[in-house]
Amino acid sequence: MPTPQGQTLENWFESFSMQVGEVDSKACIIGHSIGAVFLLRYLERSVVPLGSSVFVAGLLGAIGIPEYDHLNETFVAASFDWATIRRNAGHIVCLAGDNDPYVPFSQQSELAEKLGVAPHIILNGGHLNAESGYERFPALLKKLQEAR
Repeated sequence: MPTPQGQTLENWFESFSMQVGEVDSKACIIGHSIGAVFLLRYLERSVVPLGSSVFVAGLLGAIGIPEYDHLNETFVAASFDWATIRRNAGHIVCLAGDNDPYVPFSQQSELAEKLGVAPHIILNGGHLNAESGYERFPALLKKLQEAR
């Protein structure tokens, strides 16, 4: 996805369309960090519900880091259509590190609440990325297998 140069919601939709194309009702889409917000926006626009949606280290608004808040503003500027998102999300999984240095835990908890699920909290998970030691993510795989 285009980041950080060209990181806008519309550029991400264009890139997703070119790279992924159409998805069907068996698809699972995983969104990490701002990708989780993209997934919310995708679900708002989708006419086909997904099989499952996974939100990892998701945010809902400004995170208090000016550089990232500027990059993310087109993703979080409008309010979310939670009813449509929940209707199109399929099985929902939310994973959050309890000590994320970028996304406040309060936003990750609020995201899970708005989606109607309990967050799966990863102790000392950080941002749940390679920087935090997550080149493999067995907890995510387990959650996906449970959804089957």
